[in-house]
Amino acid sequence: MQRTSVSSLQVCLCLALLYLSWGGSFLGIKLVLTSFPPIFQGGIRLCIAGAIILLFLPFTRHGKVSGFMEVFHYWNIAFFIMFLNGVCQAIGQQSVPSGVAAMIYGTTPLFMVLGSWLILGDARPSPKQAAGILGATAGMAILTLGGDAGESSETSLSGSLLLLAGVLGFVLGSLYSRYFIRSSGLSLYGGLALVMIFGGVQSLVASWAMGERVLWNAVTPEAWGSMIFLTLFTSVFGYVCYYWLLANTRTVIAVSFAYIDPVIAVLLGALFGGENITLRVVLACALIVGAVLCGFSTPRRRRA
Repeated sequence: MQRTSVSSLQVCLCLALLYLSWGGSFLGIKLVLTSFPPIFQGGIRLCIAGAIILLFLPFTRHGKVSGFMEVFHYWNIAFFIMFLNGVCQAIGQQSVPSGVAAMIYGTTPLFMVLGSWLILGDARPSPKQAAGILGATAGMAILTLGGDAGESSETSLSGSLLLLAGVLGFVLGSLYSRYFIRSSGLSLYGGLALVMIFGGVQSLVASWAMGERVLWNAVTPEAWGSMIFLTLFTSVFGYVCYYWLLANTRTVIAVSFAYIDPVIAVLLGALFGGENITLRVVLACALIVGAVLCGFSTPRRRRA
């Protein structure tokens, strides 16, 4: 299918929304966790975000579900991308600074390349991509294993491993959806709404089973504001912009959030989250961002 022509202004606006919404999500989760349980907060905002997208589906070509197996596939995708990824990120950020969490999630495109090769049988990663994966792994090791005793926000190994499990859940769900989505009867936005609602239901059931409770009288204004930001900007605008960029631009442009989000998250964490920017964090940030850029840089074509 041929892409429709889009203006540079549209692309820039979508990129700005995507960078700010997903880059700020790590600080937003840190603030919302001060008043809401980790699993519950993800479940309630996913259900609300999915319902908001459903309201706008009648104005688009949304298609329809072809049968029970399609619903089953969407349920599985929701488990990996929305439930497993969201729960691991929320619980992991209880002991990991928001900027560090963003750096770990910034390695997602590299693991996508590795997973596409090992699971879907795509081409073997190039030497530059392999070097990028090794560099990103080294950066995460510096973050999680080289903590200084004097830091106010200590990065725990268990929290970092949980965040890495969230990255792997997102990658597995993305590979699953890549294998299935072409035969889906729903449009991208219809499938996104269904995945969000399914992921929200899974999270709320898990929250109830874990005995999570919300003290509504103790919820702070900062937590309410963060919940609204995560629901509207991160879940609705962020995902809508991401899928629009995937459909209308090159993939490397759509996944460029992986290069920008860690920098935004580190700056926001320092300015508003009281997080220290140490030499170790700067070194790891430079190593991870550089590794991702190296792994996804396009080699220049030789002149004839």
